[in-house]
Amino acid sequence: AHLLEKGEGEIGLFQPLRWGYSENIELSTYPISMLTMPNISVKIRHEKYDIASRHRFIYPTPLMRFFQREGKFGLITPMADVGEVPHIIAFQNEIFKSISLDKTLLTFKGGFTFAFVSDKLDERLSVDLPLIYPAMGEFFNGYKFNFGADARYNASGQFSVLLDGDAVIIPTEDIFWDTKLLGEYQLNNEWEVLLGAKLTYGIYPFGKQTRLFPLFDIIYRWSK
Repeated sequence: AHLLEKGEGEIGLFQPLRWGYSENIELSTYPISMLTMPNISVKIRHEKYDIASRHRFIYPTPLMRFFQREGKFGLITPMADVGEVPHIIAFQNEIFKSISLDKTLLTFKGGFTFAFVSDKLDERLSVDLPLIYPAMGEFFNGYKFNFGADARYNASGQFSVLLDGDAVIIPTEDIFWDTKLLGEYQLNNEWEVLLGAKLTYGIYPFGKQTRLFPLFDIIYRWSK
């Protein structure tokens, strides 16, 4: 539930660009994917209730159309079979509550995502991959829910460990689970290295699937 301070920023190889716009507002986006998937997120601190909320907008249609092809980079059923991917706009809304316990920071979250689709979306347009399929749930079902919790243990001023668990509930389908364990080492005031793994589980169109993925990132931070 914590925000960056006003004027502070950070970006990673795979993490979004985050910027402290004001004392109570943080903006973020994935700049590399902005041209093919316009996206922006606003995180707001609600001091009265000691919580934070995040509101995210994405327009995935250009990216989905790019992958709607045969052969190389073809992840989505070609247009000749199901027609062109329609226009899709999705909005995600989440609430965060953090509690400090000595060296550990506990955070709980819950969210609701809904989407507007310009035309009927053929189910064959889904990408049946563990990391992607749950993220597209609202495109085909209109909405979905998510909840989760994480614990960050600060072992020292330079090293911390993050353990989290998340669930995505897609109506008419199932609950998709994932958990990750990350070690975060701060090299200095500007650079940080993340290393860990993510475990996912769900019942996909092709059946049950459990997958373990390695995680790695380098974070660069700057101050006002």
